[in-house]
Amino acid sequence: HTGSVSTLSGQGIRTIYPRPALVKLVPRSGATVSAMAEVEGLTQAEAKELKDAFSLFDKDGNGTIDVKELGPVMRALGQNPTQREIDDLMKKADVDASGSLGYDEYVQVINSFALTPNDVEIQLRQAFLVFDRDKSGTLNLSELREVLCGMGEPLTEDEATYVLKKIDKNNDGMVDAEEFVQFLCKIV
Repeated sequence: HTGSVSTLSGQGIRTIYPRPALVKLVPRSGATVSAMAEVEGLTQAEAKELKDAFSLFDKDGNGTIDVKELGPVMRALGQNPTQREIDDLMKKADVDASGSLGYDEYVQVINSFALTPNDVEIQLRQAFLVFDRDKSGTLNLSELREVLCGMGEPLTEDEATYVLKKIDKNNDGMVDAEEFVQFLCKIV
């Protein structure tokens, strides 16, 4: 993939894959999912998810997102903007000055909040430091098992053991920051 897209997933918008550059030419809201995937460099499933998210935020179903609908988009992206910030973003993103965002303008807003590969790596390294309670520079299997089985959507013991084997590339029973980041970057 050559770009990244954030799409609606559960309570918020998630980044599908790291982004150097997303959309140069984005089809209008009437474009087919196949055309969107082809132009945007997405899989058809990713393009459909992005389009579905747009439709979800387009509360009145008119094919655009107005300033009232932009606030929920921003909150789904993890932002907590003031009304002034929403108004400023609308002015900046509304390139055709229609007073609302069409699908192409919406994609540009989503893209502007997507993480770069470097941002993802930095965040993963910061997470590693939090999990490395003894500050040894490695996670022993019990530290990693605690993270996998106790945070977010917990894994079973068997699932955690499987993941641990996949992460620990040098089979030393420890996971260093590099192994941690490389494994999780493959997933993203």
